[in-house]
Amino acid sequence: MLLLKDDILKVPQVGPKSKTLLGKMNVRNVNDLLYHFPFRYEDRSLVKKISDVKVGEKVTVTAKITSVKNVFTKNRKRITRGVAEDDSGEIQLIWFNMHFIARNIRVGETYLIYGSVESFEKKNTFIVPEMEEIGESNIHLGRIVPIYPTTEGIRTKWIRSRINDLLSMESEVKFLEEFLPKEIIKKQDFPLWQEAIHNIHFPQDFSLLERAKSRLAYEELFIELINASLVERQWKLEAKAFPLNDLKRGQAQQNFMKNIPFELTKDQKQAIGEILQDLKEARPMNRLLEGDVGTGKTIVAIVTALQALIHEKSVLYMAPTEILAQQHFETFLKFLGPLG
Repeated sequence: MLLLKDDILKVPQVGPKSKTLLGKMNVRNVNDLLYHFPFRYEDRSLVKKISDVKVGEKVTVTAKITSVKNVFTKNRKRITRGVAEDDSGEIQLIWFNMHFIARNIRVGETYLIYGSVESFEKKNTFIVPEMEEIGESNIHLGRIVPIYPTTEGIRTKWIRSRINDLLSMESEVKFLEEFLPKEIIKKQDFPLWQEAIHNIHFPQDFSLLERAKSRLAYEELFIELINASLVERQWKLEAKAFPLNDLKRGQAQQNFMKNIPFELTKDQKQAIGEILQDLKEARPMNRLLEGDVGTGKTIVAIVTALQALIHEKSVLYMAPTEILAQQHFETFLKFLGPLG
């Protein structure tokens, strides 16, 4: 049984050289390969008749190879010339400096052929086309095709084949059990994990691709939030603070609040109350105070700072610029200066 944590060498047709090249892309185990997502897709699903193709198009045709041979041009350049036909006509195929192609292509067999159609010797011609024999599960042509990030020595077609091999080994690979809560999957209309992984690599249509992208993007954020929660939980268990809960000193805080020369809003009072309660605890406070410009965040900070000062503790107040720091200093001085 192949596990997601297993070394990339255990993937079929991945050898030591391929492992080194994949490592340059941070692909080191089975899971890394499954999460090596395409950066774009080419829609090669539209298959045309040969008679309908036009110069300048990128198109796929299904055609039988009637001839293929290596020849020399008038300039003594070696090319491989082929001819393919369907029931509507024929088209020329040309490869430059790829004489091995003539050995690999079988005359009389039907292929999916994809590429740019150009005029060569006054004939419609596929120049250096991609070809794939017709099979039960074509992954390179005749469908939406994933294009992967690569490195020198590894082609996107090779990566595509290796990922397809993995996804085809359902009985031999221990894929992840679904880990998102059922409620989230239902509410967001997400596909299950295995379906999303398959559709991010080999979608049958673009709607399935978009659903897979949404699921996997949510999954990434979900995992980050879980990790953050675990870190916070551990932090709360280990971190210690000085509780600011002296009731006598708290009276000074109440007096200050009464003498603020304006009425605090409901939200300000709530924020101050929750912060002061946090400061009474034996663990450090961990809060984010958020608000638009002019909503009164500074007075909340002043009240919080005062709670530390009246307990004979120090306060560090940071600002992103020197000008802003000076403005805050003047504001703090205005409110706290009279207290000495």
